[in-house]
Amino acid sequence: MIITQTNTTFDVIVIGAGIMGSCSAYQAAKNGKKALLVEQFSLFHNNGSSHGASRIIRLCHSDEIYMNMAKRSYELWDEIMELDEYKEKIYTSCGLLWIGDKDDTDKRVKLLESINAEYERISGIDIKTKYKHLNYDDDWYGVLDKKGGVIYAEKCLRTVIRLFKKFNGEIKEHCKVVQIIPGSVTKLITEKGETLKCKNLIITVGAWMNNLLPEINFKVTPTLVSVNFWKIKKEYEELFEKYFLPENNSPTIIVTKGEEEVFMIPGADFDNMVKFGAHRGETFDINSPYSDRKISNLVVEEASKHIEKHIPFIDSTKPEKIVSCIYQMTNDINFILDKHPKYSNIIIGSGFSGTGFKFGAVIGEILNQLIDNKEITCCDINNFSSKRVISSNAVCKL
Repeated sequence: MIITQTNTTFDVIVIGAGIMGSCSAYQAAKNGKKALLVEQFSLFHNNGSSHGASRIIRLCHSDEIYMNMAKRSYELWDEIMELDEYKEKIYTSCGLLWIGDKDDTDKRVKLLESINAEYERISGIDIKTKYKHLNYDDDWYGVLDKKGGVIYAEKCLRTVIRLFKKFNGEIKEHCKVVQIIPGSVTKLITEKGETLKCKNLIITVGAWMNNLLPEINFKVTPTLVSVNFWKIKKEYEELFEKYFLPENNSPTIIVTKGEEEVFMIPGADFDNMVKFGAHRGETFDINSPYSDRKISNLVVEEASKHIEKHIPFIDSTKPEKIVSCIYQMTNDINFILDKHPKYSNIIIGSGFSGTGFKFGAVIGEILNQLIDNKEITCCDINNFSSKRVISSNAVCKL
């Protein structure tokens, strides 16, 4: 391999141009740093975790740490919309309806009250009264997070990239980093033999983290997830706009009860379809050929059963479309936001476990605060240490 070296030393290089990396690069450039964003594929590719039209955004969480981070992330998304010359709307607060059992619902309500969030408690038959397209009985309890809703993933990513360029950020696509040589000036060797240099490095490569830093035991597992889109039944097509569009206040939905964890995003992706899936997947080899990646039918079956019972307007026979998404799971289902254990100018963001997109803005801020040794006020960063003790028997939780 012929090595070619650039004379430029960047203040910050970010590896990985998904939502976490793009927000990190944007924050660095906005703060006046000479920043380079490196992506092994093209921008806006569909090989990772940031593609597609929609994700759920919410304040409501089962943990105070994540709820405070979500609150800060909303502030930063609003700032991004304000700074963007096109002023594109990147999220809609159509509501997030979280349905489950009474005890868990009570906990979520208490947490929402602690940050003075707007919410509405809706239980049992009242859910059906308020939302005619849903069918839940008195065994179910819910809370409507009024700030929650849909974040438009691809539009959001494009907006962040646009702002990164506005602040003079540079981008290298189709640039795969194969070696990192740490130092006061860190060197990156690419697959094509180029050497890139930086004072600070942020690594947000999703499921490829173990490939890039094999010397660190992150205990993160690439997980292949089925994302399913279901059509409305023909006899109800004229009702789709009324009941299944975010702009008409059709809420996003999370259902967690017992072992069941499913979610729905109203029609933000395709005409006459909703996104409905189960929050689980199967481990796989990230280095395997794309054609070899097989998605289990168990997720489809779980989603189908729930739709048939609780969302009668939707055809539960089979999904109209199935696409794949990759989760990078930590065993305790918490993020890794930390400095490299040996090199303080290498910053790691990983393990976003299928719930990370909405946090992209605040993750970008936090990773830059780690570079600058600034106080992180939105959360206790020790909760996300790469050195924490991580149990091996945790299950995927929203």
